[in-house]
Amino acid sequence: MSCAAVSPTAIHIDAYGVPVELRAYDAEVLAALRRVTPPGASITEPTTDPIIFSIVDHEGSYLLRVDDSRAAESAHLDEILAIR
Repeated sequence: MSCAAVSPTAIHIDAYGVPVELRAYDAEVLAALRRVTPPGASITEPTTDPIIFSIVDHEGSYLLRVDDSRAAESAHLDEILAIR
């Protein structure tokens, strides 16, 4: 698994051979996302068509999106990070 920084709020990783882009609206939330990546995940260069996981601020809550679909919403970041 591998990871590459694209911006302060996005990184690319390889998780079990699957290209993934992690996005967050701020660096602290992105750091929290990085802490829950699978064991052995590694930073990579951006690839075409990665699975995109993003956490966005939505009316005071955390909204988890997978690609362009809404996956979960919670007022607590820890609850969003526990969803797998």
